[in-house]
Amino acid sequence: MYYSFMSGQNISVGMKVWGVVSEVNEKDLVISLPGGLRGLVRSSEAFDPVLDNENKAVADSLLPSVFHTGQLVSCIVLKLDEDNKEKEKRNIWLSLHLSLLHKGFTLESVQEGMVLTAYVKSIEDHDSKEIQVKTGQLLQGVVKSVDKIGKVVYLISDQETVSKSVTKDLKGISIDLLVPGMMVNARVLSTLENGVMLSFITYFTGTVNARILFIDPSTRAVGLTLNPHLVHSKAPTSGVKIGDICDASKVVRVDRGLGLLLEIPCTPVPTPAYVSISDVAEEDARKLEKKFKQGSRVRVRILGFRHLEGLSTGTLKSSAMEGTVFTHSDVKPGMVVRGKVTAVDSFGAIVQFPGGIGAELLFRVLGCKSKRITVTHKKTLVCDIFVLNFESTIFFIGWLSISLDALHTLWISLQPSPTLNSRELPH
Repeated sequence: MYYSFMSGQNISVGMKVWGVVSEVNEKDLVISLPGGLRGLVRSSEAFDPVLDNENKAVADSLLPSVFHTGQLVSCIVLKLDEDNKEKEKRNIWLSLHLSLLHKGFTLESVQEGMVLTAYVKSIEDHDSKEIQVKTGQLLQGVVKSVDKIGKVVYLISDQETVSKSVTKDLKGISIDLLVPGMMVNARVLSTLENGVMLSFITYFTGTVNARILFIDPSTRAVGLTLNPHLVHSKAPTSGVKIGDICDASKVVRVDRGLGLLLEIPCTPVPTPAYVSISDVAEEDARKLEKKFKQGSRVRVRILGFRHLEGLSTGTLKSSAMEGTVFTHSDVKPGMVVRGKVTAVDSFGAIVQFPGGIGAELLFRVLGCKSKRITVTHKKTLVCDIFVLNFESTIFFIGWLSISLDALHTLWISLQPSPTLNSRELPH
């Protein structure tokens, strides 16, 4: 029996999910979700009706002041981009609106000790200068008392109290009232091949504390997490950076047909990392259990970081050890880079580098039309970076044989584009 974890295959509209803010952009938020998924929140979906009277520009400007990276948030899936044939890569559009997350909540369903998320509607002056909050900001609080006559719920927003609060009286509660991030007492029912089966909507002794990771109303499936960081309501941190090469990393587990779980030695504590089967070797890697044993040591390069799980992702490929471009901050005009063509269109091609970031290769700078024929899917190219878009972290590349005059002509032609902020050309 297997634990059905959240993935691009089974995520659906209406699911409630716990996530952590990994990027705060001018007009949207990027949310790290369970299973390594990534969701997007438009500015209009980040704020509740407190901003109904404000225009969109005001909402956009508030994002950086109200949200920060590493912030845990409860979300609901609004839309999935079905036009992408690869389900694992399709866009997941989310909303943080409490009116959607707490739909069905009534005053009668609010219990003392329950943890609720609320947004700051107004700030009252009660001679307290210690409270640093902003209108529209999301806050978590433990229900201290409920005034049913005045229809007022009193909350305690102290972070330590919130992180230790357990919702105990769940018997008879509807699944619609469960919220991601809620901590519950759960009992281990059985051990599965890839997880554990827990029970929590009942009374029993001998329990562990767990937090709700996701709720799927359509299948009535509820995912829980025992991750120590998340149980204490804190986003995990990593002891390594993207692009780091870590020697003597220990193989902790070999997942047949899936990949390797590693332990990277670093301070103050070792960091977990996962290498998928596609990143184990240059050639097709099969029968991992024969090539790797628990406790063996390997050399890994860090490709990314799953902010919610606190899990780094890496590669064992020898070609990746030589790469120089793993993050957008590594990119400099004039660099010579090697990448693989992942898509070819009428405008040009998308070239991906070992770290997962991509660049655009425009056909109008190829020098001659016949070179279009040589640009094919999965072809490896050696290119020169010549234009950067610093605002949206997009960069353009060209053949090494292109003259500076040709690059300058392209640079001039791209100047009217409002999305391009080209500041430097290679000399």
